[in-house]
Amino acid sequence: MQRIHRASSAKACQVVYFSKSEKEVSKTVSALGHGVLTVGEGEAFLSAGGIIGFVIQDRRVRFDINQTAAENAGLKLSSKLLSVARAVRKQS
Repeated sequence: MQRIHRASSAKACQVVYFSKSEKEVSKTVSALGHGVLTVGEGEAFLSAGGIIGFVIQDRRVRFDINQTAAENAGLKLSSKLLSVARAVRKQS
């Protein structure tokens, strides 16, 4: 694991995690290109173009999926992963 400060450095990564405090998520996500799974915190992360967003529900960690963002990144998520997600959204 390494801390990335520029999107160009993350292009060689397979998974990039964004903390809740990360600024300009949508700009960074769009700069990553194909084949990179983006994971972050909160529902706003999905709206910014992230693929998997962790949320706290009933004091447990759950996750939502932005299926459109996954497709745009050239990723196909397994049906098993989609079935255990709290919500699967089709949004840009």
